[in-house]
Amino acid sequence: MNKVRLKRRGQARNIIYPSLAALVATVVSYSFAFVSVYEYSLTTTSTLLPGAERSASWAFTTKSDPFDFRLNTRLAYRVGHKWKTIFEPTVRTYNFVVSDIKGSPDGYERSMTVINGKYPGPLIEGNRGDRIIIHLSNQGSSPTSIHFHGLFMNGTNFMDGAGGVAQCFIPSGGQFTYNFTLEGQYGTHWYHSHYEAQYSDGVVGPIVIHSVEEDLLIRNRYDYDMVIMLSDWYHKHSSEYLREYARPGVRSVPPIPDSGLINGAGHFDCSKVSDPQEVCNPDQSKYAAFWFQRNKRYRLRLINIGSTVASTFSIEGHDFTIVEAEGTIVDPVTVDKLSVGLAQRYSIFFETSWDVDSVFLMHSELNLHCISDRRGPVLDPDVQAVVVVTDRSPDDFDDSDDWLFNNTDLVTSLLSEANYSEPDDIYCRGFNDSYLVPSVAVQVPDATHFYRLDISFEFNDSQNFLAYLNSTSWTPAQPATLRQAYDMLMTSNENSSLLTTHEGLLPVGTFGGDQNQMVFNVPKYAVIDLLITQPRLIPHPFHLHGTNFFILDRQLEQFDYSKYGKHVTTNPMRRDTVQVLGYTLIRFIADNPGVWPLHCHLAWHLETGMLAQFSIMADKIPKFDFPRDWMNLCKA
Repeated sequence: MNKVRLKRRGQARNIIYPSLAALVATVVSYSFAFVSVYEYSLTTTSTLLPGAERSASWAFTTKSDPFDFRLNTRLAYRVGHKWKTIFEPTVRTYNFVVSDIKGSPDGYERSMTVINGKYPGPLIEGNRGDRIIIHLSNQGSSPTSIHFHGLFMNGTNFMDGAGGVAQCFIPSGGQFTYNFTLEGQYGTHWYHSHYEAQYSDGVVGPIVIHSVEEDLLIRNRYDYDMVIMLSDWYHKHSSEYLREYARPGVRSVPPIPDSGLINGAGHFDCSKVSDPQEVCNPDQSKYAAFWFQRNKRYRLRLINIGSTVASTFSIEGHDFTIVEAEGTIVDPVTVDKLSVGLAQRYSIFFETSWDVDSVFLMHSELNLHCISDRRGPVLDPDVQAVVVVTDRSPDDFDDSDDWLFNNTDLVTSLLSEANYSEPDDIYCRGFNDSYLVPSVAVQVPDATHFYRLDISFEFNDSQNFLAYLNSTSWTPAQPATLRQAYDMLMTSNENSSLLTTHEGLLPVGTFGGDQNQMVFNVPKYAVIDLLITQPRLIPHPFHLHGTNFFILDRQLEQFDYSKYGKHVTTNPMRRDTVQVLGYTLIRFIADNPGVWPLHCHLAWHLETGMLAQFSIMADKIPKFDFPRDWMNLCKA
């Protein structure tokens, strides 16, 4: 087993509560039996591990949440409960209603856009080979679309959900059905709105794909499985930030988050709110609580669903082991903290091998180095959740059990014992992919094509400060580029011939004269090396739709062309999202027909133009089985 020792927050420490067993037994056995609102308090005395004594008293209070916008993630994000991967492929149907609500995930009330009235969204779970059907009704005030991040969608590019590329947006009041098969992959993924920065308002949730192949690799190494979603959080609707971000004449920078969340819950200090027009309820300022059964092994699926910054995950005083990254099982790597970039996913193994009950903190530290170390007036970058180790089995929990915790005195006491240190990823490069070795080796084919993308920011003729890839700043195509490609290919003209024969960048304006579409055309099977460069020290998490890629190299300095072709290609890491700073060289197999975007996942950069597209094997597009409601979206 590899052991990567990163900078530790402090000495391994667990606070042990002699009377916590009584607390757990009482709260679990009696208080949780009532579905109605309840409150239970118990004063406890704490001591540190032997050799360091300290006494204090506080009330451990559990109270059910009177607000119904919160998804009970303790139940909803428990993965694989009574699951069988040997089931024959089946159809799994979900009904999504997108709507606008008022919510206060960290105590501060704001406008949100959510799925089925809850935040975060429900878990989509299936076996490899299953068909997923999602009936979506958009009752929100804005258009929407849902991208299934990490899913290959082979043969169903039109279900990828990237608005302006793979589909036209679902208008307010409209409906659409996503229908696709989970093929050729497994692991931890997620879904989110692909309209503007709407996913930062709440249209987001996890995806887990099971398979016999993955079970054979790691299933015997854990007892329980759950999703943990990490995010930064804002106190205004994303549309307000976008209006400010796009003001003419302003050299815009990403907005500073106001707080952070773990599984949709966070603690914000309401005393920082001075405007009487703003609503902040301390009773809703809560911590996510994780009750882990003693002497059990947990698979924790970490997903960064944030809009702006990476998160550094840690569990106070504990090591854990990385075993998966974005659907790729890797040889075990043990760390004590893990930088999770925007849109990235990891599975870690965590063991609760304690002889006594204990309480400690889980951290998701927002890495402000990702935004040039800018700090807002209200942001506390250290986001916490509470971990309780007990004898209680996850099978014992139901809807009457609370999954939130609002005892700030206890958390403050736990924090006072921690030797807090900021994330040591000062360049915001994310976890070093070279430490990750795929457990199933894949032969890397030789490249047939080489392309380069240069990131820049410039004022356009209207004095808007936009993001550019090479010389193009993207805006959503109308109609979507895939729809335009289909229409062109159904006729016989110069543009249809370009799509089926031309290799490399298509002439600007190929898609309806639109000057904002940069499309690399790949008319037949190819293996592409893509170099992405960023001369400024601002990180960009790049995501490629429709496939994953091999990471050949990424460095802070300029690319040395004399070394091209000499990079190690023996079982490099495979994933679909990578942090670009300096340069990053990736290789991917272009064999999935359709039009696929590659873009920065920092929401504000994407919405100001940081997106390119790959049109792959366009001659297959007319053979797609486009559903009628997909066609009709572009008529709305």
